[in-house]
Amino acid sequence: GSQAAIRLAELQNYPDFELKASYETLWDQPEYRPMVGIAINIPFIQQEKRNAAIREAISNYKRLESEYAVLADKIRVE
Repeated sequence: GSQAAIRLAELQNYPDFELKASYETLWDQPEYRPMVGIAINIPFIQQEKRNAAIREAISNYKRLESEYAVLADKIRVE
């Protein structure tokens, strides 16, 4: 799960694309009824916030690895 959190945090640095299509029946002229659009979100603002999320996910992963190693050592000792 923590590896997936790291990957998700890394994916926040890539642009988001959204395609939209609709059919608006309120227009009087039929040629204006179909609508198509595209939205692009380019993440260049708040870059430090996204980098902090990546660092947090990595540190959480390392903490869990460390806890696992401690538990594995305890089991070996017993």
